[in-house]
Amino acid sequence: MCDKLGTQALSKYVEVVRKRGLVNQTIGEFQNAIDDFNRMRAAAHSLADRRLEGLALAFRGWVERASHLETAEDTNKASLAIADEGFKDVRFFADINLGAIYLIFNRHAEAVPILREAEKLAQEVEDPFIQGQGSVIWTLWSNWKGRFDNALKIQARWRDAIKRGGVPLLLNAWVKALCRGGKGEYEPALVLLENMLTTAKRMGDFFFWRAF
Repeated sequence: MCDKLGTQALSKYVEVVRKRGLVNQTIGEFQNAIDDFNRMRAAAHSLADRRLEGLALAFRGWVERASHLETAEDTNKASLAIADEGFKDVRFFADINLGAIYLIFNRHAEAVPILREAEKLAQEVEDPFIQGQGSVIWTLWSNWKGRFDNALKIQARWRDAIKRGGVPLLLNAWVKALCRGGKGEYEPALVLLENMLTTAKRMGDFFFWRAF
């Protein structure tokens, strides 16, 4: 329908393909999600909306990271280049993605300043989905260091954003369960995982249901 309506529908088209990209990621269709975020970027470019272009790249970089593609780092750096034009939500999301990549590949010296920068921006970001991604990475960071109580405090601090964030709700339940298990609180950890699986099935989520 947006194709038929042409340029007058571009703003709606951006939102539609962004949401479809999230759906495709949720059901494990990573390449389709990447294609959707590429469409989002192209439409944003046609609208001359640099913020939406940067977000499209950050969303694509998020999916590329989740699907272990080597392009994830470059994609998020391209998003940061646009963020330099003054878009704090773009910078926050790209920082979180890059920080996660650096942590996973044991590049902690690069991860720390980026994740600290993201922490400073967190309260200025209004999108609960993006905030929820941040809480996941900060929690995992503390969990990997064995700082389980601090990780659980991070979860509590971002509870409201997590509840409104859709997919981050599942991710945060998973990392919270990891922290409880790390503390030796196995029964609460199992309850969290069971609730997460029930929620995943109810939402129609494929990725988390199969993975965890």
